[in-house]
Amino acid sequence: MALSNNSTLSTNITDMNSPGENENGMNDINNNNNNNPQDLNVFVTDLLDQMQDRFQTMGESILGKMDDMGSRIEDLERSIGDLIDQAGLSEQAAGGGLVGVGSHNNNNNKNVNNSNNNNNNN
Repeated sequence: MALSNNSTLSTNITDMNSPGENENGMNDINNNNNNNPQDLNVFVTDLLDQMQDRFQTMGESILGKMDDMGSRIEDLERSIGDLIDQAGLSEQAAGGGLVGVGSHNNNNNKNVNNSNNNNNNN
């Protein structure tokens, strides 16, 4: 797409310079004094219109891609949340940290230790 646009711009510039060029490639101002300012004005106006259209199209494309990326990020966050739920991980209300699946085993170990201490005291 960019190559086509650059080719068009190059062609337009060449077309604009062609009628008034002399053998050195310079514009012959004396021969085209009447038409040149009008042609230049038309050329610049067309060029600005093309650039504005391209800018608008690219802006809309970028915004569309940003919206799409936002949706993908939200989907990813949902998927990560689902995986965390499936793994049995959840946020603690007070500490804000994650409690692992093995935390239940730690409670069992404390109970075993407490019962051992009670047996030793008897």
